[in-house]
Amino acid sequence: MKLALNDLLIRWIHPPNLSRDDGIRYYQERLLNTLLLALVFPGLLVYAASIALSIRDDLWLVVVTDTALYAYAVFLFFRKSLSYRLRAVSMVLISYLLGIVLLLATGVFAAGPAWLFAFPVMAALLLGTVPALSALVINGLTLLFLGLLIGAGELTTDAHTLHGVWEWTVLGLNFMLLNSVVALSIAVAANELQGLFAQKDGMLASLAQQKAALETSSRQLTEQMRQREAADAERSQLQEQLRQSQKMESIGTLAGGIAHDFNNILSSVIGYTELALDGVEPSSPPRKYLQEVMHASQRAAALVRQILMFSRHGEQTLKPVQLKGVVKEAMQLLRASLPTTIEIRESYEQDLGVVLADQTQIHQVVMNLCTNAKHAMEGRNGRIEVALAR
Repeated sequence: MKLALNDLLIRWIHPPNLSRDDGIRYYQERLLNTLLLALVFPGLLVYAASIALSIRDDLWLVVVTDTALYAYAVFLFFRKSLSYRLRAVSMVLISYLLGIVLLLATGVFAAGPAWLFAFPVMAALLLGTVPALSALVINGLTLLFLGLLIGAGELTTDAHTLHGVWEWTVLGLNFMLLNSVVALSIAVAANELQGLFAQKDGMLASLAQQKAALETSSRQLTEQMRQREAADAERSQLQEQLRQSQKMESIGTLAGGIAHDFNNILSSVIGYTELALDGVEPSSPPRKYLQEVMHASQRAAALVRQILMFSRHGEQTLKPVQLKGVVKEAMQLLRASLPTTIEIRESYEQDLGVVLADQTQIHQVVMNLCTNAKHAMEGRNGRIEVALAR
């Protein structure tokens, strides 16, 4: 029950369409709603008692004024859609009008001075320093005007005859002093609070700008880090390519050196084989073996030329070549390395003519293609077909 009542009170005094982020305006509207709430609900008891007393004493001006101002306060409380300034000025004027009417009707020792005292205080709370000063001036002029009426013997009421001029002057000066101290203190405090809220708003705006700048810097740093990582990756890749290139260069240099030495050995083998062939009769059985040695040596010499070309120590030589003989030779070498599950079929046209090519490279191309075909049929039956046509 207590929580429900608190929620209801909070909903009644909460300003529509405003929040704490709106600064001093939010608290001013909340204070105005609180004052109107107190004036409407607890003030109902005060209103009833005042009306009863006024009817008993035939103070019909008080009855009419209290009723009209209470009804207007109820209207202001439930019409929050009205502008804040209109509602605040109305609240301040209600305090002044009640003070004047009660002061004239019931005297200085009734509720009138209390409402007049509240007049500048409410102005300071709800409207600021300048309206509070204006309310103090209005209070001073009102007391001065009443003092002049008292001095002229024109001001009396049914309840009391107002005091003499000097008593009224002393009473009025004390009233204005206390009223000024309270109202101005509240106005200064309200101005300081407004300044603090403005400072807070400025700090929040500055923090928002700094946050935006930091987010921009963070995005830029992230982009720079991404670019740096990409550059590092590219540099690592280039370094790896450089190392690989250096390895290949070293391998080429090594292969070239080995090929030169091997070429010298082959020169001796080929030379002595040729000498042996010259000393052997054509019908002699060793001649066939020497010819195979010569063929193998020539293939080795071609391989050496290929290695030298790879290592850039030799130049490619193009000669007229009959492809049929080169391909057949390559297929004979390949046949020995193929499994029995793979069949080889060869087809050659007649009168193929010659091509300008490097015999060693043609031989290597045929070997590589057939070796790839063998790997593609690994563990299965298959067939390799090689054909030559114009």
